[in-house]
Amino acid sequence: MKKFKQFLKWIFTFSLNSVLDFLATAKLTDLQKQKLFLAASKQKNQKEEFKT
Repeated sequence: MKKFKQFLKWIFTFSLNSVLDFLATAKLTDLQKQKLFLAASKQKNQKEEFKT
């Protein structure tokens, strides 16, 4: 069970990092970047609340 949680955490961290890398390199307007970044941050916060 513990390994499974670590695996999920790894996948989540990896996907979040991918999103952030995408935002850093993508040719999006600043407004679009902010919206996506906020969505990613919100998702991360929800995930951390779920952990506790």
